[in-house]
Amino acid sequence: MAKKGSSPLSNCFDSHFSCLCIVKIKMSQSLAKQCNEMKERYDTCFLKWYSEKYLRGSGTEDNNECSALFKEYSKCLQGALKERGIDKLLEDAREDNKENDTLYLGRKK
Repeated sequence: MAKKGSSPLSNCFDSHFSCLCIVKIKMSQSLAKQCNEMKERYDTCFLKWYSEKYLRGSGTEDNNECSALFKEYSKCLQGALKERGIDKLLEDAREDNKENDTLYLGRKK
């Protein structure tokens, strides 16, 4: 148990043992309130997959069991962005920065 005023991670590290501590961290909310639950499910799944599989070499980006949750959240978020007219602003910003993306990120035009 962590001492009063100490970090929840302070007991996770020991000079004799290497351990992975899972700490319940409150993730940020979604841009769209109606997508919060989906985002929380995806975040929880992703953090578990990342720490338990990807970092240990047994998971790949292509083999991520959280993909279905991400698609569900993404669909909800895209609907909310479209509803607010933000989707058009994002498209315009991406179009305006295509050359920079190509130059700095190696993306094709």
